[in-house]
Amino acid sequence: MFSWIWGSTDQKDKENHSLPEESQKERYDEFLRVKNKYPDWIPIIVESNVITLNKTRYLTKKHIPFKSFAEIVRQYCVITTPTGTQAIDPSMPLLLIANETMIPPEEEMGKIYDIHKKNDGFLHITLYTEPDWVAPDFSLPVKTITIEEYPQLAGNVSPYLNDE
Repeated sequence: MFSWIWGSTDQKDKENHSLPEESQKERYDEFLRVKNKYPDWIPIIVESNVITLNKTRYLTKKHIPFKSFAEIVRQYCVITTPTGTQAIDPSMPLLLIANETMIPPEEEMGKIYDIHKKNDGFLHITLYTEPDWVAPDFSLPVKTITIEEYPQLAGNVSPYLNDE
């Protein structure tokens, strides 16, 4: 196992909502507790204002590549729909940023931690999505449009989309 999530499901609300209110000392004390219990693991906090994360705190080994960690985080990302929450679309692009820096996928987590960890001891990663990506709503009816109805699209339609 390369990564592990700490905190019970009871702590989900605390994990998602208390971080900004926690003092620097409380976060550092938590870091020390985790680091003493799991000295060979890297403590990470993933935050997002765009996607709902079922878990925000992770432990991972130093030698795994960042892309493997990103795939683990993807498993805990959900979106809210009219019918409830559901896992994000596997093709949805996610951007994970540490210290305003995009991390190369092949970079080892240990090196990322050494460069980007915060004073509280945690590696903070912010999760973003591509700005114009929208989850499809399959409950809506689909309307086929034609070039005759929208002549302004005439030069912008791919040949395979044109019925002619």
